[in-house]
Amino acid sequence: SGLADDSREVKSGDLFIAVPGHDTDGRKYIAEASSLGAAAILTSPG
Repeated sequence: SGLADDSREVKSGDLFIAVPGHDTDGRKYIAEASSLGAAAILTSPG
């Protein structure tokens, strides 16, 4: 297991870090990361 902040790079068992960024909001990609096997999601409220 590892860490990913890009949903396209999530591997099974990874922690996906989903936070607002300069270009896009990572929270939009939570469902994609989950479907790729993310074990957990770290995000910010809002």
